Amino acid sequence: MRHLPFFFLIAICCWQCAHDTQPGAIRALLEPPRQTFTITPGRDTSVTCAGGTVLKFYAKTFKTTATTVRLEVQELLTVSDMVRAGVSTRSTDGRLLESDGMIYLNATEPAAVGINPDCPVEIQLPTNARQADMALFKGVENNGTTEWQRITDPQAAAFLNTPTTNTLRSGKELFEINCAACHCCNLANNLTGPPLGHITRYRDAQWLRDYTRSSQGLIRRGDTMATCLWERWKPVIMPDFKSLSDKDIDAIYAWVESESARLAVPLGADNYACNPDLEHRGFDADTAAFPGSLMAFAAPVRNPRLDSYMFKAYEFGWYNCDVFWEETTEAELSVTVKEAERYDDLIVSLLYDRRKVNLPLGSIYEGSPEACFAFNEGKRCILAFEPARVVAVALRGDKWYSAEHPLVIGAKNDVSLSLQRTDKNDVEAVLKKGIKTVREKVASQDSIAVRTPLPCPCSPPEPRFEEQ
Repeated sequence: MRHLPFFFLIAICCWQCAHDTQPGAIRALLEPPRQTFTITPGRDTSVTCAGGTVLKFYAKTFKTTATTVRLEVQELLTVSDMVRAGVSTRSTDGRLLESDGMIYLNATEPAAVGINPDCPVEIQLPTNARQADMALFKGVENNGTTEWQRITDPQAAAFLNTPTTNTLRSGKELFEINCAACHCCNLANNLTGPPLGHITRYRDAQWLRDYTRSSQGLIRRGDTMATCLWERWKPVIMPDFKSLSDKDIDAIYAWVESESARLAVPLGADNYACNPDLEHRGFDADTAAFPGSLMAFAAPVRNPRLDSYMFKAYEFGWYNCDVFWEETTEAELSVTVKEAERYDDLIVSLLYDRRKVNLPLGSIYEGSPEACFAFNEGKRCILAFEPARVVAVALRGDKWYSAEHPLVIGAKNDVSLSLQRTDKNDVEAVLKKGIKTVREKVASQDSIAVRTPLPCPCSPPEPRFEEQ
């Protein structure tokens, strides 16, 4: 009996150790894996990562005398990836960013290897469709978190496919000036005129130029497609845009093509249903699956230049394709997690339904039955009045817990969460479900311009590399 207090003390210590806070445990178990590649200096080598990122190394890229270089790469291409890795979408000055993909690149062996600035790594980061306003950012460590600083060096900041970016930017501006009053900006709803989503899959470039400059002129010339559209939409007459050059019109439709893919506008014949003259596209109307519609033929392959951001990396570390959100405001958000002392590790994030944004919340106080999380001081810049979710994930031993709370962000937001027992697969499903496509939202969004990046494929290809 005299040994009972001793054993009781050991039991208390063991229980206490099992419930000590273990920050980082959730991230270690959930974050996307870091891929490794072995490169031989002195050779041109192309590496394709699991998520589709392509890395191009040249013979003189590495400053080393070693015979091999071992690389570590991590891709964060979806909001779920960013939450699981604990990486936010904030700039170093606290401004809100929306990411279109992040990548981490580092050499683990040998330790002293560097990148030759005269022969940098070329990175091709995949995207569903490029955005004209994207810029390149470099990751900066700040108290254990990664924040983003825009690269201002013209040489290092430039996307290699900048001409395409310039075309998209010009097309977006021209669309907003000339087209947005009549054609819905989400490219999926009727307005004064029909939606233009995926129109480049149904019309050839010259027809689009001719119709944009003078739809009534095409009708007078007997064009059956233009006549059909007039019969459907009259008495509304599309204005003539004779001052627009071929380059201007091509830029508008390049932006429409890219935006259609980025917003996941559904492919369908309804917007284009007529009895058109298919001769100008070379399609056989007799093979139509739906007589009288343009959905009869297989859609052409989308322009591959719109599917990636290409840039050069002059040093190792984090890179991010981001855009600043200017229409932001400061707001307070306080999240109380009930019975927080039960959990070994706990993370809380704010996610938007339509944005590729991850805003982790920091712990204000611990060691009590409830824990409170909020934005750090000076980091309250958010998108207000937007549908969002507060998501909390906790770990206790090997057991998972989670909760989510939908809200529309206002000036002051107080949320209380009670976590429920779940499993790892359900936790990952909760983190993934925020991003929705225009297909799911179009009925309620009407003329609102919805900016919704697509998640990457659920089953990406295995990593591979090729020596050239």
